[in-house]
Amino acid sequence: MNTPPPVPPTIEVTRAAAHDWPALAEFYARQFSERPRLNDARVWQWEFLEQPGDAPHVRFYVLKVDGRIEGAIGYLQFDLCVGDASFAAIHPVNYFVNPRYKGLPALRLFRAMLEQRRIVIGSYVSDDARRLLNKSGFIDFAAHVHGYYMGLGISPHSNLRDRLVWAGRRVWETVLRAHVRTMDRSLTYRIDVELDAALLEIAGAWPPPGIGIRKTPEYLLWRYARSPALNCRYLWQFANGAPVSLAVLHFDKRENSAIVLDLTAATFESDRCTGIFLEMIRHSRANALDMFTTHCMSPMVEAVLRRIGCGRVTSDLGFMLYIPDAEEKKIPSDAKRWHFMIGDTDRY
Repeated sequence: MNTPPPVPPTIEVTRAAAHDWPALAEFYARQFSERPRLNDARVWQWEFLEQPGDAPHVRFYVLKVDGRIEGAIGYLQFDLCVGDASFAAIHPVNYFVNPRYKGLPALRLFRAMLEQRRIVIGSYVSDDARRLLNKSGFIDFAAHVHGYYMGLGISPHSNLRDRLVWAGRRVWETVLRAHVRTMDRSLTYRIDVELDAALLEIAGAWPPPGIGIRKTPEYLLWRYARSPALNCRYLWQFANGAPVSLAVLHFDKRENSAIVLDLTAATFESDRCTGIFLEMIRHSRANALDMFTTHCMSPMVEAVLRRIGCGRVTSDLGFMLYIPDAEEKKIPSDAKRWHFMIGDTDRY
């Protein structure tokens, strides 16, 4: 008697629903127990159920095998500004698939996400995902993204050379502060633990320099003020009493570091940008933090970070871009025109 062939599993890719969270949590706990952020119900609700915009559906897809979740991918939705033009774009996040279902099922899941918007930005791409993205036509900008850091204190056990370097940096900061103050005596600063609604309306109208995400008031509130994972400080810069720049800092107590998540401004001018970074460093030291750091692809910001004495390293942020339209692809292909900060990802 012949044994009937095994019944192949039913594999489907569907958009997640809000009530899928328990099954998603079980999947993440099963596959990625070392990453507690993926197992936090409040973070998932904020990131995928509360994003700004009028779309009624959950911005998340799942791969189900016989009804059990074996893969998942979410996405952040925003408008990408290129000069006066604006394009609908998304940033895929939390893309994980059970290794048993890599290949065609994983590709189907990824393709469902690609169909949502004309432009797709990828970051923190694993080696497996990078191969998939390269095959899908993504442009790799990873070499243009850098990490910057500055130690905020000095150990009492430091040797003479390190003490002299530390003293030299503090003198240089003093010189830069004096220069910025001389160039524009109207500059003042204010740091808040909550976003000021009136100022936010003004900041939400500032365009990104070159190519970048449009930071509307709704986006800024959702991304930073409402995030359950962040401990933010909002540093405002004023010229003649009017707001001209906003920096968003995350005080990471676990790492005892200040991370610059975002910087937006009415206009990006070197001395003003230098002034607000020096003020960020001052506040970080006042909070007894050990390290000041950020990751970005932004020529203006990077020039200022080098100017104030930050060290530079190769970033693990990564940056890959997908634009199916050949003509549109020409627009954002110059890395020197981008303003992309670590807050534009979901690293924090």
